[in-house]
Amino acid sequence: MWVRVPKVVGNSRQELRVFWGKADAKDEIALDFGQPMTWADETEKDIHLDDARVPISEGKVAGNIITLKLRQPSTARTIPYLSGQNWDGKPASLIFGANGIAALTFYDVVIALP
Repeated sequence: MWVRVPKVVGNSRQELRVFWGKADAKDEIALDFGQPMTWADETEKDIHLDDARVPISEGKVAGNIITLKLRQPSTARTIPYLSGQNWDGKPASLIFGANGIAALTFYDVVIALP
């Protein structure tokens, strides 16, 4: 099951799909942006699970998918990114596509099973 949340970048429409990388362990989350992405460790502070900071031990990217390895398993159901009240305004912590365009914010996206 994929969760589809539309986002618009420029004149193109992209979909974000979020799912548990390992359904049994629930210690890895994959975010599929539908386009090549980049990852910066500074981004982790703006990603939450069920409105709580995410204890990320590692973030990595492979093509369109950013994978977040959690320090401990989670029972979270949703993932928000870039709350206006918490963002420090510095672009270094944004999620960027390989094209250099920052991803839009998302809120309470349901984390699906793989």
